[in-house]
This record gives sequence, structure tokens and C-alpha cells, in this order.
Amino acid sequence: MTERLPAADLRNMVAALRAERTEMLDFTTSLSDDEWTAPSGAAGWRIADVVAHIGATARGFCTPGGLRAAFAPSLEQFNEDPVARRRDWSRARVMAEYQLAGRRATTLLEVVRRTPITRVRVPLAELGRYPLGRVSEVDQSSDPLLR
Repeated sequence: MTERLPAADLRNMVAALRAERTEMLDFTTSLSDDEWTAPSGAAGWRIADVVAHIGATARGFCTPGGLRAAFAPSLEQFNEDPVARRRDWSRARVMAEYQLAGRRATTLLEVVRRTPITRVRVPLAELGRYPLGRVSEVDQSSDPLLR
């Protein structure tokens, strides 16, 4: 999956996120129902839960509720709660959120990165403070499934 993705550096982050989204859509639509519900590399999470996590994270990036990540005492628990709420969602609903929220988050990130606000340092739970334009990198680098 990764051989077609551009490197996620500052100049091409949005392009990398768009390519990653396309790869994820291709990959997840090719999964059988058994593969969709199979355990993932994250303890206690299925493949469906990982996709739900990515969709919920993208949605949080575009909504005021996502600001709670800045002050969450534990980013891991902050990520667990939306996944737990989505465990009973249908595959179609999880994928619809992933598609829509991923597209919106990537567009918003592209806008943010073109303005001076990209350099504003924001807190991210217990991980510290990061420039707003790089928060998506921090989330991915701390996610054991995306390393």
C-alpha cells in the first residue's frame, strides 16, 4: 500500500493525505466481511475499529468537538471513546463517515497550511504542543498502526 504514497513532508502533506485516503478506500472496499471484522494490530480493535478511528479523528479535525483532544488527559482514551460508540455501526456507515470526514479534513488542512495559523502551537493531550499545520502528523506518528 505504501509504495504509491508520496513522502509526508511539509511541502506535500496534503497530497500524501489524499493519496493515503485513496489507498485506504481501495484497501477497505476490497476486504471480505471476515477481514473487515478481523482483529487488527491494535489490542482489542478490529479492522473496522481502525477505520472508524481514522474517520472519527478526521471528523474531529473538522468539528468543535475535536478541540477536546487538546485538553484530554489521555489521547489514547480520547481515541477509544469514539471507536466504542461506532462498534455497532454498519460497515456502510463507518465507510461513509471515513469518506466524507477524510475529504473535509484534508481540505481544511490544505486551507490551514496556506495561512499563518499553521504555525500556531496548540496542545494535544499529554503529547505537548504542536504547530496546527502539523497536528495530523503527530496523530499518525503516535498511532502504532500507522508506523
